Amino acid sequence: MDSSYPEIEKNFNKEAAKLFFASAQQAIALIENNIAQYHIDCGYFKKRMAIYFRRRKQTDELEKILEASKNAGCNYGMERRRYQSC
Repeated sequence: MDSSYPEIEKNFNKEAAKLFFASAQQAIALIENNIAQYHIDCGYFKKRMAIYFRRRKQTDELEKILEASKNAGCNYGMERRRYQSC
């Protein structure tokens, strides 16, 4: 994905972000189904994704990404954590 959900909302609208998320989920399901149906040994597996920032001033940007992602339907496994630097 080259654009973040806030960018999609800004350039189009919230409905477009929802459609983008839904189409991405459908594409993933199609790939997984093809791998299973045709017994493709390709090393496919899902990985968790994380977005983080080191500077406090970047928190606003992260909050926008989190909110727009939730608006689009991407609600699973999202949480806010604060990390202390060493």
